[in-house]
Amino acid sequence: MQLSGKLSIVTGGGGGFGREISLTLARAGSAIAVVDMDEERAEEVARQVREAGGQAQAFKVDITNISQITELMERVKEKFQRIDILINNAGVTLGKPAVEVTEEDWYRVMDINLKGTFFMAQAAGREMIASGGGNIVNIASINCKVAEINTVVYSTSKTGIVAITRNLAREWARHNIRVNAVAPGYARTPLTEFVMEQEKILNAFLRQIPLRRLCTPQDVAEAVLYLVSDASAYVIGHVLSVDGGRTII
Repeated sequence: MQLSGKLSIVTGGGGGFGREISLTLARAGSAIAVVDMDEERAEEVARQVREAGGQAQAFKVDITNISQITELMERVKEKFQRIDILINNAGVTLGKPAVEVTEEDWYRVMDINLKGTFFMAQAAGREMIASGGGNIVNIASINCKVAEINTVVYSTSKTGIVAITRNLAREWARHNIRVNAVAPGYARTPLTEFVMEQEKILNAFLRQIPLRRLCTPQDVAEAVLYLVSDASAYVIGHVLSVDGGRTII
């Protein structure tokens, strides 16, 4: 699955999933725009791509700020002359009982997970329509398919990402833009480490997974690579579960 000559924007590109997605797409030949609020993390991933022989640049962007998104697209076009692939990976989680959720909690999760995903897709979509096509992959979660305690706000945001994925896939298919999503299962990332480090909770998660292991960043990255490659040329509006079978039990 080769992506030579293409440019991929990866939001949250300095984090656990984002880093592996960036490196995996780079190994397939794509240049990478590593987008993250943490400039040091983004630059570290971009440096790893360049040291491996790829092309990459880091961009510090707040994806909840539409003017920054617009500026990002201009800077990426100036640097790489094209935008072929967008991976909407940036996100935050919230583990809190529903009765304790504040308005600030709600807006923080929705702004990053939902607003950021949509307006990044909108901005990239405009460029892809103008250039004749492209690929967008949104990172959802198995929490859009299964209910868990203390995850109502996070689950709502990820379910919204599925709606964005399906609607944009239907609307933009005529422009040769394929839009899909990946729904990772339970994983140990910087966002979930505070939960996974508790052995009792970790074992409870593992008992619910037929493959009896956690999802890894590489599992997610390989699924993303499939969805942006020609191997999935007839796949649109799909939510690919990468969860070790969690959602089939």
